[in-house]
Amino acid sequence: MGFPLNHGCGSPAVPCFQPSQIVGLEHEASCLYAEVVQVIESRQSCWVRPLMLVFWSEATQRQNSALATMAACYDLRHDSDLLLPLTLFRVALDVEVLPWLADLYIDDRDVADSEKKASGHQLFKEFIQQVWQAHPEVFQAPSRLKKT
Repeated sequence: MGFPLNHGCGSPAVPCFQPSQIVGLEHEASCLYAEVVQVIESRQSCWVRPLMLVFWSEATQRQNSALATMAACYDLRHDSDLLLPLTLFRVALDVEVLPWLADLYIDDRDVADSEKKASGHQLFKEFIQQVWQAHPEVFQAPSRLKKT
């Protein structure tokens, strides 16, 4: 079973994503990394499954990924899926995501820290609210064509 090769590639402003691809949604000093489940071209939306929410310090933002250990990472693999506008997402590079993913799976072996998971869930909700408030134009329904 194959998927079309150009999901959402109708214009340069619309990114092209494939199912199972990792994407990032950046806002201020944080980034939500998620796995693409499906691209809904008719709505210019992307159904994603959250993986992790990463917060960087100011020093990390100014430097490169070598300082990534100075960031906080929250596991969101058990949080709710999202349906958000395509234009909010960008392709996530392997070199930025793989170290964090490895940490998530190492943490799976540790005893579950329910307090950290609860704070991660709360930060996830706040992140989505902040994105929604920062980009109201992409969340508005498209204007209907007027019949004359």
